[in-house]
Amino acid sequence: MIPGSLRFTRGKATFAHLAIAAHDLGADRAVIVSNRKGNPAVIDIYRLVFTPKTAQLFNLEKICRIVLKGVKLSREAKHVQRFDTRNYNAYISYTEDKASERLVECFTRGLYFHVFGSSKPLRPYIIAEVISKPEAYLEVRFRTDQGVCVGPIIRVGRVELCTR
Repeated sequence: MIPGSLRFTRGKATFAHLAIAAHDLGADRAVIVSNRKGNPAVIDIYRLVFTPKTAQLFNLEKICRIVLKGVKLSREAKHVQRFDTRNYNAYISYTEDKASERLVECFTRGLYFHVFGSSKPLRPYIIAEVISKPEAYLEVRFRTDQGVCVGPIIRVGRVELCTR
């Protein structure tokens, strides 16, 4: 659900190989989804860093980590549609609390989402709505500017921001 993103199967590729692949694809970010028992558990977001004077030339530097409590894929949720978001702009909306603000920082710094309401949104767009739940987690739902629910519903347990 990240507009403009490409899916790349990692397989046994090392971080050095991922960095080179990201560069070759013209990307400056890499998102790695790790699983636990076959289910998505952690989302790590990295920036591509040029490292001259080294053998690798490129490296991945972690921006943030999103620890998941659960994910409901679009094919599992009956009211959610699958959607091609390549040409969409990305926004995020949230209620102000500490946990939401860290997730928003992760999305803005790591994935180039814009905060909804800080400027006039450019259409077409996808908006990630962050909802604080009383059960101590955040829920992220994605919808289009037409109000159509798309993509997965993500339950976030915690967000870890990495210092620059």
